[in-house]
Amino acid sequence: MRTTIHDLLSADVHDGDLVGIGGTTLEMNPMALVRALIDVLREANARVRLVVAPIGGVAVEALIGAGVVSEIECAQVSLGDFGSAPAFRRAIESGATRIRESSCPALLAALHAGASGLPSGAVRAFKDSQILDVRRDYKSFNDPVSGETLVAVPAIRPDVALIHGFAADAAGNVVLDGETDDLVLARAAQKVVATVEELVPSIAMLPGQVLFSSIYATKVFPGSRGAAPTAVRGLYPASRPAGVKS
Repeated sequence: MRTTIHDLLSADVHDGDLVGIGGTTLEMNPMALVRALIDVLREANARVRLVVAPIGGVAVEALIGAGVVSEIECAQVSLGDFGSAPAFRRAIESGATRIRESSCPALLAALHAGASGLPSGAVRAFKDSQILDVRRDYKSFNDPVSGETLVAVPAIRPDVALIHGFAADAAGNVVLDGETDDLVLARAAQKVVATVEELVPSIAMLPGQVLFSSIYATKVFPGSRGAAPTAVRGLYPASRPAGVKS
């Protein structure tokens, strides 16, 4: 019996889990996976924590709008050309979803550390920023090599990452968009679930694409337009998400 996306997410995602969401504002969001995840979480009366790499978009807005997100760690959530993310803003302002504010460099450093099995990553000090006032887990230190003041950020290892790719082969190698940071998000995660536009007999990559190796734990589901209404570069453009006004 073939495993469905719903069945896999039911088994792999639990209340309180940290879920990494791939893509950026209007590109490469794993929308087919997110729709199934919303159903799974509602059926279980569960909520998850989210992390993005480092800017969330339509997928994050959909999850928060569905009321299944207890916390999010991000640098920003935006709908790009379609404006701000109203469900995200309402949830943060009302306290329905807690935010762990970060920055693009800090989130990427934390994910790289997670992918490398390190306890923390490091970024340059947040000059003229108040982020250290709200992120007490970020610690300033003097680099022993250069003497420069840096900030240590705890490593992030999502329980599962959801991503969308261009293609995959039978071994589970997935071709991703190099213009996103999905590769580091996926490498940091303990499990990865991916949808792809097509299954191919052998991998052939175009400029700007990167390969997520099958040596990492990955389950792949083929599904044309699995990122819609967000875009897949070279295949289809983004369209206005339902409920978003001009």
